[in-house]
Amino acid sequence: MVHRNCFNLSTPHIKHTLKRENIMQELDLDRKKIESKFEILESRIAFQEINIEELSQKVISLQLDLNKCCKQIYLLVDKLKGLQLSMVAHDLEDTLPPHY
Repeated sequence: MVHRNCFNLSTPHIKHTLKRENIMQELDLDRKKIESKFEILESRIAFQEINIEELSQKVISLQLDLNKCCKQIYLLVDKLKGLQLSMVAHDLEDTLPPHY
């Protein structure tokens, strides 16, 4: 003989089992969402790390270029000072004293 309530979904045991399965499914969906978002974040971080490395290399390259330019400017300034001194000396040699 089969008990009448065996197939009744309103029994506490079956309700508890269905509720637990529902919760497990929701947790599984939440876990999948979290994993998906985590993968997206990992991908973004990897992209940012590549960008940071490229930018760092560019900054190093630009700093080296700037150092070269500064050295060239200092050399040009020294040459200009030398030219000015030689022009002043040359002007003094070419200028006749007033008693001539």
